[in-house]
Amino acid sequence: MQWLGYSLVAAGFFVAVLIGRVGTVPVGAAASEGPRLQPASHRINPNTAEWSDLAALPGVGRTLAKRLVAYRQAQRARLSDPQAVVFRSAQDLQAVPGIGPKRSASLQAVLVLSD
Repeated sequence: MQWLGYSLVAAGFFVAVLIGRVGTVPVGAAASEGPRLQPASHRINPNTAEWSDLAALPGVGRTLAKRLVAYRQAQRARLSDPQAVVFRSAQDLQAVPGIGPKRSASLQAVLVLSD
């Protein structure tokens, strides 16, 4: 009889896991549309944002956010212009070590970039 109890517990666990995942599986065309753009009021400008704001972006974190700010400051110092626009496109972020094409493409949906 003890095996029956263990079997029921295991079955209950698997059912709970399956039920829990039903809501997380993307269904239909919306799943293939790619990342959704955030409203402009919720986006961040990498030319003006503090590292703590950049660290909150998906896939960035504390270390990469500090690298972004350090790169921005170094470029402005090189140009002798403390207000220079360093990042004009998501591809410009790739100049920062740790940001490649995939990460810059995913960040494009949450950034406001200056012209």
